[in-house]
Amino acid sequence: MPIRVVDYMIIYYPKCEIDNSFLASWQGLAYTSHSIQVFVLPIQILTFWLIVQKTPDSMKSVKWPLFVVQFWCTLLDITVGFLITPYIFLPSIAFAGVGIFSWLGISQTVQLIFLLILTAVLNVSLIYLFESRSSSIENNIFKLRRRCSKIIYYCWNFAASSIILFSLAHIPTNQEEAKLNLLESNPCPTPEFFSLPVLVWLTDQYWISITFSLMSPLILLNAAGNVSFHAICSIYYLYLAPSTVISIQTRQLQRRFFFGVVIQTLVPTVICGIPYIIISLASASDKITQEVTNFLVIVIGFHGFVQSITVILVHRAYRHQFKMFLLGFVRKRLIPSFTLVLKMVYLQMEMSCRNMKKSSIYKKIFAENRVLLCEKVYSEAHIVVKKSCLLSHCCLILIHYFR
Repeated sequence: MPIRVVDYMIIYYPKCEIDNSFLASWQGLAYTSHSIQVFVLPIQILTFWLIVQKTPDSMKSVKWPLFVVQFWCTLLDITVGFLITPYIFLPSIAFAGVGIFSWLGISQTVQLIFLLILTAVLNVSLIYLFESRSSSIENNIFKLRRRCSKIIYYCWNFAASSIILFSLAHIPTNQEEAKLNLLESNPCPTPEFFSLPVLVWLTDQYWISITFSLMSPLILLNAAGNVSFHAICSIYYLYLAPSTVISIQTRQLQRRFFFGVVIQTLVPTVICGIPYIIISLASASDKITQEVTNFLVIVIGFHGFVQSITVILVHRAYRHQFKMFLLGFVRKRLIPSFTLVLKMVYLQMEMSCRNMKKSSIYKKIFAENRVLLCEKVYSEAHIVVKKSCLLSHCCLILIHYFR
């Protein structure tokens, strides 16, 4: 009788040395990712508001491409950090979602399909950002002029970015047997391998090689090739062969927008690229741990947040509006609160001044008519009162200044 996963967990698994750290657990991944997403979501919403409401007329050609990229980057963040939150078992090709989708009962296969399609659409949106920037240059002979050409172009790029979906046809139908096969190469996974509804994506070594050694590099090469082509066209027609029809000011604006687009794409790409490189090297050297894997998934969840911050900082119009937003927040919220605190301090100081003048030390001195002692004590008391009243007046000045 063949062994089952339950039997393996009872007989062999107790002999394993398990990583019981918080970050290696599903709670460490889920709680950390959810908390981070709650923190960064307001910044992402603010970026949407800046793009939709505060984009100047000089940036209208890039308004909707920026919005599209921002939307898909934010959705990827929400998916990784909240909806799916993939708990990935490496070097095995298996994962289990520990996000809201699993809580709602959505199957792991559907979650995997959703994540792969989302990644493909995000690739196309980045191509769209650079293509629209390149096509806005009047003398660009490579610009896509007809709607039909654009539809064909983007359908092709989406298809090229989605070729990894073919590997879904080779998901093992017998997941019990697939898990046992993975336990042969990775005999001591974390306890989540047995407690979570794990989906084994691939076990056939041939399809693993096809998927991650051929399909994935082709997807990256297609996206990088298209982005590089449009970037080179923009550089050529903005710097090397600029149009003489447009004004110098317009050309400077186009150069500034192009520089901003490059920076806002490059920074988040590096954020995602570094974990991919680390995982590849660690898997190749057989030094990957669940703690490192979960940490890198959390880092990828910062992708959209970094995108939002970069959009705000590199584009002058959004940077100015963000500065005005912060100043308005300080004036409406922080200064009134600080003023209230100062008023309370002022009232407390006034009360201390009055109480000091009515204190028993004064009454005792004047009643006994001891002149020398009176002068000494009164002088010291007067200094205390004077300092207290001076502090009160300083507080009052600050109140009037911030009012």
